[in-house]
Amino acid sequence: MRRLSLFLFAGLLLSILVPQLLAQDTRQPASSVLQVVDTEPLTGQELELDGSITVYFDRNLNCETVMPAFRIVPEIVGNLDCAGNAITFTPDAGFERAATYRIAFDKSLEGADGSHLLEPYVLELDTVGFIAVSETFPAPDSVDIEPDTTLTIIFNRPVVPLTILEDRGDLPDPLTITPSIEGTGTWLNTSIYVFEPAEAFAGNTTYQVTVDAGLEAVDGALLRDDYRFSFTTQPPMVLEFSPDDGARGILLNRRVQVRFNMAMDRASVEANFYMLASLTREAVSGEFEWADDDAGFIFTPEADLQLNTTYTLGFTDGVQSASGGPGGLESAEEWSFTTVPEPDIVNTSPQNNDQAASPYRAGFTLYFASPMNPDTLADKITIEPEPEREPAFYYRDWSDAYEVSFLTYPSATYTVTVAPGAEDIYGNAIDEEYTFTYTTAPYDPEVSLNTPGPVGFYNASRQPTQVFVKYRNMDSFDLLLYQIPLANFAPLMTNETNYYYDLAYSVPLDGATLLRQWTVDGTEVPNNALRYDLLEFGADVFSLDCAAALPSRLSAGETALVVAEPDPVRARSAPVDGEIVELLYKDYALPILGQAICGEDGLLWWPVQLRDESQAWVAESVGDEYLLEPQDPASGVQIPLTDAEGQALPPGIYYLGTRSGQFQDQNHIMVVATANIVLKNSIDSVMAWVTDVQTGQPIANAPITIYGTNNRQLATGTTDADGMLIVDVPAQESVYERFLAVLQTEDQFGIGYSEFTQGIEPYNFDQSFDFFPSLYRIYAYTDRPVYRPGQPVYFRGIARSQDDVSYTVPGLQTIPVTIRDDQGNLIFDENVPLNEYGTFEGEITLDADASLGYYYISAELPGRSEYDGSY
Repeated sequence: MRRLSLFLFAGLLLSILVPQLLAQDTRQPASSVLQVVDTEPLTGQELELDGSITVYFDRNLNCETVMPAFRIVPEIVGNLDCAGNAITFTPDAGFERAATYRIAFDKSLEGADGSHLLEPYVLELDTVGFIAVSETFPAPDSVDIEPDTTLTIIFNRPVVPLTILEDRGDLPDPLTITPSIEGTGTWLNTSIYVFEPAEAFAGNTTYQVTVDAGLEAVDGALLRDDYRFSFTTQPPMVLEFSPDDGARGILLNRRVQVRFNMAMDRASVEANFYMLASLTREAVSGEFEWADDDAGFIFTPEADLQLNTTYTLGFTDGVQSASGGPGGLESAEEWSFTTVPEPDIVNTSPQNNDQAASPYRAGFTLYFASPMNPDTLADKITIEPEPEREPAFYYRDWSDAYEVSFLTYPSATYTVTVAPGAEDIYGNAIDEEYTFTYTTAPYDPEVSLNTPGPVGFYNASRQPTQVFVKYRNMDSFDLLLYQIPLANFAPLMTNETNYYYDLAYSVPLDGATLLRQWTVDGTEVPNNALRYDLLEFGADVFSLDCAAALPSRLSAGETALVVAEPDPVRARSAPVDGEIVELLYKDYALPILGQAICGEDGLLWWPVQLRDESQAWVAESVGDEYLLEPQDPASGVQIPLTDAEGQALPPGIYYLGTRSGQFQDQNHIMVVATANIVLKNSIDSVMAWVTDVQTGQPIANAPITIYGTNNRQLATGTTDADGMLIVDVPAQESVYERFLAVLQTEDQFGIGYSEFTQGIEPYNFDQSFDFFPSLYRIYAYTDRPVYRPGQPVYFRGIARSQDDVSYTVPGLQTIPVTIRDDQGNLIFDENVPLNEYGTFEGEITLDADASLGYYYISAELPGRSEYDGSY
């Protein structure tokens, strides 16, 4: 090794004579350029104060050329060593802290083989500097800091070594806190220091925190000056209290709760808390019960509070936090509440002198000023006229309301008298009689066709054809009867966008024949009487048959009364398991909003309207007990349906509608037929069974036309001796495809429809079903679940033909296999060979830049289904 001493300073040039420089140069020409391959420290790495700088080249050096080629800025005294392919500079007195040094070699530097640098080389390094505080929590000059806060100091560099938790006890504690406070300091990591006070900081206090100068980091960095910051804690304050300010109707045994923002000094809080009766300024005494954290208490008065009295609560000066601190509560907190008044009736529903109370509401409600003892109420109430049945009573604790339910009549005046003696829960009695009067309005006008669905089936042999209508409080209404051509009817029934229960309101009347239009005089019916016939013609086709329900006595548009007692009927947000939204007691009146449904529990559930006009669901019966019944008795009227000449309707399709300015239009489609067609379908076949409506005997040799969705004629055929026809149709893509079977000859007419399935769906009999059974089954897999871009994916699969529960090797030579990436892009599309065992395999190599995500393999076989996998 050749050692060269170097002394550098401003304005001085030191010449070193080296004997070897006088020798004759006998080297061969350089074969390549001299290059730097490494440095210590690396670029960007801090230079230790007592360290050195070493530069490594890609070959041995001509050490005599080192000193002339070397420069360091700022200049510093030190030694320059050359050994092999390395040059090391070591200062005599160390480097200066927080300084930047730049060393350079110009192109005169040579390798031992005579090579030169292509261009001057420069290395710039920063020496170890000073520790700095990057951030603090709380931030400097913060105010309103919670007393239980934790101090956190974040430094700009590692300060302490990385150690296990047990060895951190010897690490430096850099903080000084004024005023002083006991606590524990912990280094969370090498550069974050946390101080947790043993007790909370004092409230309303400014703390000065100093990070002491001289703190030395593991790499030698120093904190040159003290780092100081301050923060101010919150003053004690009340966060919440109960009862709320301005609350009314507070019970006499109510306790007071107060919550502070910090732990408080119990003695000072109890000494300065007051609760005064506002008028008399009489103080209320009681006991304190403190929370475990001393940040709140419950005050229980020694005796019940006074009726209808306002109490003022608050704190006088002198309340202190548990940790001390100047001043007391930030402001003089004061609030008030008022206790329950003397018992009284403050309102009723319906209100006094209401001349149009709802006739659908069964009974009335009394609203009291304070909580009442319900045992003292029922015998104080007199109703005129006297209800036919004993009223039902229900007290609502949450609203201090008393419901009296009984059968209420429309257009009736009721007078209710509440005698003196009703008591509140404290035994205070109402000493005056209370009377109010209200009159119910007549029932709303209504008219409806008493049919079980939008489409009804009528026996053409029944003469005359009859339908049943119900109406009430109608001046009059019109009936319109049209004959609908099959050309209008078939497209209507097979239109995939038409909802079944809206069909009667979608009938195209263009091209239809108006057979008759006439008016029914509603004034012949007594006011508020509902005329209808309980027989629902065709109910055996469309009525709901619920296994666990009694026969229904209700229909849509009526008002039902609760008859169950003493337990209330539960009104739910949805049938069976819906949330209970109301408890309905005897004589509660419920307008029925629509058709009932069979619930999963086998009960019949009706949609109804509650008194607050919200909607709910109620079961009509449970077990052998009816829960609901119609509100008023019925009388019936039959309207013969004939043509203009009074003749019975011949077989065909008809539209019947009502028109009135008092009620919404009602519409109904009538299929008047001589033949009944039972229609069943699979995805690729249709079966029609045709029988005579009058005799029930099969009709042989009947020509049948099958229409599909959107009026496509799919097939025709003739029934056999058993009245049966089975025809193939194109495979359907959806279970919701509609089919219509039509029989139309001079002697016979009938309609079969795939939507005539009420009560006979597979799920009505707890049967599982699959309208689209797979023709094939495939089990496919890949060699592993996760891949990287550029890797191969190997897949295999087993294919079987499925015939019910029998599986065989499919008679296929290939299977089309596609693979798509997570974006849906097709990356593989081949017909993969299927061997004699019904298995197949293949591979694909993912692109090097393949996107991440799930990829999908799909095998599409002849038939109806696709089989997918993913990796």
